[in-house]
Amino acid sequence: YFESLPGFYATGNLYRPTKGTPPYPAVISPHGHWPNGRLVNTVDGSIPGRCIDFARMGFVVLAIDMVGFEDSMQFPHVSYMHPFPVKADVPLPMDRRVFHPDFAFPDAELYGFSLGGLQLWNNIRGVDFLAGLPDVDPNRIGCTGASGGATQTILLMVAADRIKCAAPVNIIGAMKQPGCRCENFNGLWLDTSTVELAAAFAPKPLLLISATEAPWTAKTPERELPIIKKYFDLYGAGDKVKNVHITAGHNYNADTRAAVYEWFCAHLKAPFPPIAKPEPVPAVVKTLGDLRVFPDHVLPDSARTAWDIIKDWKAQSERAY
Repeated sequence: YFESLPGFYATGNLYRPTKGTPPYPAVISPHGHWPNGRLVNTVDGSIPGRCIDFARMGFVVLAIDMVGFEDSMQFPHVSYMHPFPVKADVPLPMDRRVFHPDFAFPDAELYGFSLGGLQLWNNIRGVDFLAGLPDVDPNRIGCTGASGGATQTILLMVAADRIKCAAPVNIIGAMKQPGCRCENFNGLWLDTSTVELAAAFAPKPLLLISATEAPWTAKTPERELPIIKKYFDLYGAGDKVKNVHITAGHNYNADTRAAVYEWFCAHLKAPFPPIAKPEPVPAVVKTLGDLRVFPDHVLPDSARTAWDIIKDWKAQSERAY
């Protein structure tokens, strides 16, 4: 964990190779709206499995929490996804009849403080964190995530020049925008779209993962890919954008992971070859609770309340003007 704002903690898990010679390439991996957040470990998506595989291929990986998920406890996210304590091998309970707070601070939003903006800032600082590690090559940092994690990936691609390779999974859609408040903060989608923001990454290597049954990306090969490729062709870099269309629903499954591994190993010069057949649900992950940063739900003494963090933000904004 680290403070991305004074008294506000960004949390997650750091995975490191156990072999090879540093400096290593690195990956920041934001998660989507999975019930288990960064600890999801299912056939449709295993973030621990993805990160373990990346480390075995010679990457340093930061799996970072969305605001309000798992160990990020100072602000809420949305009512039906607010985190519960995670226990080893116990599914996360989901009961939409139980009230949980939503991220609703309208006064703060007038000062530019939003859920999506806070997550983007965490990810920018996460890139700072990775770039500052002695075993990381700051010129070989990539980003990948699915669904809401793909939205975060797209925003980070545009906001952080140090992202050199990216693979947003199952969110880029010309006919459908992302859904959560964290993906739709004020003014974000005025006169633009996920397609245009992804295209702005040209000419850096961009892998578009889509799926036959995903609500955003079912038609990517014939709809979104040709649009985005036109931007890359302006740079003579048509070979730097690729689409892999998976027969599946909304996912970051083993087939998706294998495609991303191949792309990242090639373009970030991994020290070891890509894993061609990832284990869908890694048996090595036995106790998800062991991956918690604050398993007892006690934050460091320097942690500030949400209201104090907002107060500080507003004061800083007033000083800036």
